[in-house]
Amino acid sequence: MSPQQQPATAPAVPTRLVAARTTISADGVLKTTTPPIALAADVSAKVLTVNVEPGQAVKAGDVLATLDDGALRDAVADAELQLALVEAQIAQARAPARPEDIESARAALAAARANYALVRQGPTQSEIEQARLSWVAAREAYLAAQVNRDVACGTPAGTNTPACQAQEAAYGSAYESERAAYANYQRTLQPVTQEQLTQANANVISARARLQALESGLSEEQQQVYEAQLNQARSALERAQENLREAIVRSPCTCVVQEVNVAVGIVPKGVAFTLVKLDGMVFETTNLSERDLAAIRIGSRATIRLKAFDQTFGGTVTAIVPQSAGAQGSTALFTVLITLDPTEAPILPGMTGRAEIEA
Repeated sequence: MSPQQQPATAPAVPTRLVAARTTISADGVLKTTTPPIALAADVSAKVLTVNVEPGQAVKAGDVLATLDDGALRDAVADAELQLALVEAQIAQARAPARPEDIESARAALAAARANYALVRQGPTQSEIEQARLSWVAAREAYLAAQVNRDVACGTPAGTNTPACQAQEAAYGSAYESERAAYANYQRTLQPVTQEQLTQANANVISARARLQALESGLSEEQQQVYEAQLNQARSALERAQENLREAIVRSPCTCVVQEVNVAVGIVPKGVAFTLVKLDGMVFETTNLSERDLAAIRIGSRATIRLKAFDQTFGGTVTAIVPQSAGAQGSTALFTVLITLDPTEAPILPGMTGRAEIEA
């Protein structure tokens, strides 16, 4: 090859700089996305059975405990009876009045009016004299009985004889009769009191209202009263039935039992069970420096290594808390939340580890 001939050279290929993928490390702890569920027994009754223990997985509707429902069943029966009575009273009140009931109500009103007139008039002179004579006769009978008793009991045999005992009983009866006759006589001498007039008038008003109700049926106000009584009885029955259902404590979710605070034979007070839902778990950083915060984005992928497992878990940054969680020296720390990918591993809240977040 002559010096004038030069070998052909390949065209230059432009180069492209590829940035090395970096990760940001931060320690943290697993937490649930929803707060623990504090479950209380809403009725006061002794625990008969406890069917779960801490760490046990349960499904929605599973029975956690049963309570003694004897008193609760009695309360339901009482509420049912009360509702039936109210319904019967309303049905009777709404039924058309029978002619004999109306006549009886008219007679009762006439009697109440006559009694009011007598009370207002007060005792007549004839009634006062008759009461006085009755007291005089009762007093004479009492004095005679006293003499007879003294004669019968004044013998050498003393008070143990049948005759003495019989006269003693007759004397006691005569004494009570005399006191009653005297009290009646004193009443006839007293003027009519306002209380007596008020009571007699109230009896007239009540009898008149009864007759009007029979003749015209229930008024709108009475209908409202009966409706309120019916609603009250129904509400009482619903509460009693709900209390009976609460005697069986059920899980409201598919979750894990965290705490059991009840035992057989006691009456639960406060929180009986604490449950946690594990269907959503987040890794919450505890020492992420502010220097690394600018490189992290919502949606960044992360690899999480938990101390309890040899395997790694994937996750995605779903939140950056916009407030410092504290400081390490002169460096502020921030919290990043990483939602874990679905996994079958038995991970639990409180487990710690480290996250490698892609920057």
